[in-house]
Amino acid sequence: MAVLDFLSELKGIDFYYFPNPGNAGDSVIACATYQVFNKLNLKFTVCDLNNVDVDLRGKVVVLGGGGNFINLYPNVRRFFQKYHDVCERIILLPHTVRDQDEIIKSLSGNVTLFAREIPSYDYLSSIETESKCYLDHDMALLMNISEVPDYFLIRRKLTFALFFRNVKRFIRSFSYRLRNRSQDLYVFRGDSESSNVAFFDYGKVHNIDLSQAFAADSMDEYESFDTVNKMISFINSYQIVHTDRLHVCILSALLGKQVKFYANSYDKNKSIYEFSLKDRFDSVEFLGDLNE
Repeated sequence: MAVLDFLSELKGIDFYYFPNPGNAGDSVIACATYQVFNKLNLKFTVCDLNNVDVDLRGKVVVLGGGGNFINLYPNVRRFFQKYHDVCERIILLPHTVRDQDEIIKSLSGNVTLFAREIPSYDYLSSIETESKCYLDHDMALLMNISEVPDYFLIRRKLTFALFFRNVKRFIRSFSYRLRNRSQDLYVFRGDSESSNVAFFDYGKVHNIDLSQAFAADSMDEYESFDTVNKMISFINSYQIVHTDRLHVCILSALLGKQVKFYANSYDKNKSIYEFSLKDRFDSVEFLGDLNE
């Protein structure tokens, strides 16, 4: 079953949505998810996965898509450990899943897991569990990118935190443009998922980790749209994007940019490229490990 068909079944149901916490890439996922929810006229309350402060007994919960159900990140695993047997229903939107045998085996039939690439789906299918699993594409690929700027025609939200966040984004982007006046944008991560840090230790190119530089303070609807809108404006200054950031790749491809896409520290990028990007975007080329 496709994730859109599944979400359509939530019409008329009040549910709790927990966006995946993280960086600006997670804001891209959240923005696309809000677009889908609004298009389907769904009724939902946004909650913080890092600070669950609502009574979820007997409630329907939708967990945002992403890469949070692996050993590097604890949020989704901890949520399932605490709440899987008290909620009426839990839906995990398309995710990368690795090495979570124990918790997946404990899940009941009220849990639905969507994988976003074939290795995750094969992994989920190999585990004996009462939960249901399906395969579908990353939620960001459902984004209507032309509608993102239009969101602000009828909505305005100004807070000190958002103003200060956007000042920092402006300074970082302006500084980068001063250092890099070419048409090539280099966006490589420097965290635990990076396989390419050594390349930048030697200063061979000017790099900006856009997903960190543009990270939001909140994954609520307005700030997710605002983050994506700022990313669109920045990426549109360039023609060729070199990156190992999955959602910088997806956003750039949706904008029609030529993308040189590289591996992360495990097979996530390659798997999603093979399943979702290779046949969808002629402009995206997967080049593997930058250090090879």
